[in-house]
Amino acid sequence: MIIANGSVLVLFSVFCVGAAAWRQLNPGLPPLVPDAPRIRPFILVAVNSFLALVSVAALVGIWFGRIGGHWTG
Repeated sequence: MIIANGSVLVLFSVFCVGAAAWRQLNPGLPPLVPDAPRIRPFILVAVNSFLALVSVAALVGIWFGRIGGHWTG
């Protein structure tokens, strides 16, 4: 149950990062007057790719990591 719960939370984080990046790259109607400059798309993609990689590494750690000195896999 712990592995399933951790897996769902990590997969949800990957979904949230992807949804945020998609929303940033496809904003729909432009805002009237932005208060801050937009993040450049290549920076956004690079940072979100890194965050997705960290999430996948956490998922691999949950699935194949050690708990209490014993392998879970």
